[in-house]
Amino acid sequence: MTFSLDCSTGEGGGSIVRISSALAAATDTDLNLFNIRSNRSNPGLRAQHIEAINAIKQFSGFISVDSNIGDKELVLTKKNAKSDKAFVKVGTAGSIGLVSQAVLFYAFSQKRDLELTINGGATHGKWAPSVEYIQHITHELMGLMDKKIETNTIHYGFYPRGGAKCVFQFKGHDMLSPLNLTEKGELLKVEIFSIASQSLMGRYVAERQADAFTKKVKLNVDVNRHINYVKSLNPG
Repeated sequence: MTFSLDCSTGEGGGSIVRISSALAAATDTDLNLFNIRSNRSNPGLRAQHIEAINAIKQFSGFISVDSNIGDKELVLTKKNAKSDKAFVKVGTAGSIGLVSQAVLFYAFSQKRDLELTINGGATHGKWAPSVEYIQHITHELMGLMDKKIETNTIHYGFYPRGGAKCVFQFKGHDMLSPLNLTEKGELLKVEIFSIASQSLMGRYVAERQADAFTKKVKLNVDVNRHINYVKSLNPG
């Protein structure tokens, strides 16, 4: 049986591609996606969508016709053996965070350990979660469900050139714990992770970013600042 999905439905962005591909692989369901991002100014698949799908294909054994940027249709079918490791290369400044996010949905179905290595792309870019957000927000929440994920940022990359490298390790699990978010918790502290290229150190850009946040968001709690200047192909 093949599940067909019109990707122009609702918001019609890349999320429907990433999530549906991961869930199809997790449930061994053949998938036909069409009208991919058809209402966007740059319709069809982008680099991060293609590499997210490539990672899922390596882990799950699914196959498809080779995808190209701009393609509006994708068919995934179950054929090959599964792998515990996946290696993908993201061109220019495709989002590393969005690629890893797609794999996360698949990893939730797995009792085995998975390791994802991403070469290229951006740890920080436009319209996508940064690696710090994925690590300290998304993965922390997953940890509450006993899904352990480790992130190793080897090289940072910024828009538009990218050039990053990250390794994500998704630990296997027997059974996940439920995540109950029925009550609003108390805000105890704020952690600021302000990162900039080493070429911007002389202008104190990372410090100024943190200062701007502190002034804009006035909170009566402790604020811990983590200032980090990193090597990168461009300042972003």
